[in-house]
Amino acid sequence: MYNFELATRYSQMNPSIMKINEVEETLTSTFKAFEIPLHSISSQDYLNDEEVDETSIHKLFTITNKYILSTIQTEDDREAYKDPLLAKLRNTLEYLGFQLKAESSKTRTYNRLIHQHNQGTRVSILLEKESENIVSNFKVYGFANKLVSYLHAQVGVHGMVADDIHNEEFQLYLEALAENDVI
Repeated sequence: MYNFELATRYSQMNPSIMKINEVEETLTSTFKAFEIPLHSISSQDYLNDEEVDETSIHKLFTITNKYILSTIQTEDDREAYKDPLLAKLRNTLEYLGFQLKAESSKTRTYNRLIHQHNQGTRVSILLEKESENIVSNFKVYGFANKLVSYLHAQVGVHGMVADDIHNEEFQLYLEALAENDVI
């Protein structure tokens, strides 16, 4: 369903999209994110992920601050990683087993990163760029729907056709703008 009211508010407010340096500054200052090496996530994962264009990968940021995580996670996010005690114990034992079998520190780093994403104690943000100044896409690893919505409002939605009320991605962008009080 097309939201003509949001499209009208968008036309009146004419919000701008953040430049890549502004996004990086916001991630580090507002969300206490810090950059980590791109190889922290396996290159094979990038290749196999349909949401990632491995030729446009720019930087990888991560958030571990408990307070910030609590502000960017919805109740649904928290329910997704809140396992019953036995499941949590099983996940921890599996993680320890993977760590013992890991052949390199790179693999152990990757295992720890994925484990922390699954436990809700870390969120990572992969930024892509196709031009010098614009984020062309992003991927959030872990549970942080509020952060995803915020980033959609600030950088747009991958594949959107601006001002096309019939474009689903543009509709998602309008909804994110409204959720984040931009329009």
